[in-house]
Amino acid sequence: MSRLWNRLKHNLWLKIAALFFAILLWSFVISETDPERNRTYGGIPIEVVGVAQLDRNNLAIKGEVGAIFTDANVSLSLKVSELGSLESSSVGVIADVSAITEPGKYSIPLTGHSPVGSVVKVIPASITIEVEEKVTAQFPIQVIKSGDLTEGLYSTDPIVTPQYLEISGAASDVAAIRNVVIRLDETGLTSSYAARLPAELLGEGGETISYKRFFSDQPTAEVNMEILPTKKLPIDTSSILEDADAVAQGYRVAGVSISPAEVEVAAPAQVLAGLTKISVEKVRIQGANQSMELTTQIILPKDVVSAGAREVTVKVEITAAE
Repeated sequence: MSRLWNRLKHNLWLKIAALFFAILLWSFVISETDPERNRTYGGIPIEVVGVAQLDRNNLAIKGEVGAIFTDANVSLSLKVSELGSLESSSVGVIADVSAITEPGKYSIPLTGHSPVGSVVKVIPASITIEVEEKVTAQFPIQVIKSGDLTEGLYSTDPIVTPQYLEISGAASDVAAIRNVVIRLDETGLTSSYAARLPAELLGEGGETISYKRFFSDQPTAEVNMEILPTKKLPIDTSSILEDADAVAQGYRVAGVSISPAEVEVAAPAQVLAGLTKISVEKVRIQGANQSMELTTQIILPKDVVSAGAREVTVKVEITAAE
């Protein structure tokens, strides 16, 4: 070890000077010749151009364009002096679909570009797409409620604006949509509700279809819904029979029963306070000679909605007159 150290110390300054001048010489050669080197830039986003031309030709790319054309790697030949100054954000990749004029499968070449240097290759070199006829359809927007309101409260049917969502895209993509829904969680709601909520596209099996196939941003709709207090009211049976005395000769009405005997309704508190019973549409038994079971609708006063049953069953017992 000591012998090695002695050798290193021998003419040490001369050796250091030689190394220094060698580095200077190498730097001079590099600066004078500026040789080229290859460098690969990864994860470069692919810019798709020509989509507007496709649209004018009534065509659309099947699937989610952003998921098809994701990113690519670009290999550049650069001078040594350029290596340190080029940012990856300055490197780009273009996929041009403007030449497509009819449906079919196409291999779209990817073209790289850079403000300095030259493109050696792009990986992948191309991407295969399927182009279809562009169609437009309208779908009703449904609201799916979840969660539980506080007992004694009732939510009305939501009002959605707009009522329909217009969707344009590749024919098979649009055909895959079965429903457009908005999910509304009622948990904790105690007063009238208004909000703009995202719409979800569902397929035949209830699976979510990405909105990005058709929209740049997720579609939304305005949802308005009233939260009202509830009250249980008995059915008014005093005049439920329209023609109680018109049964067949020799018969009489022995009794009337209603199921359910009371119904739950919802309304603003001041309206509920004035309600003591609820009426139903009259039933006709003219000419009857046997007991009958009929259904009839609840009659709701102004500003009152049903929070449960909307019809009741009326059983009329008819017996022979004594």
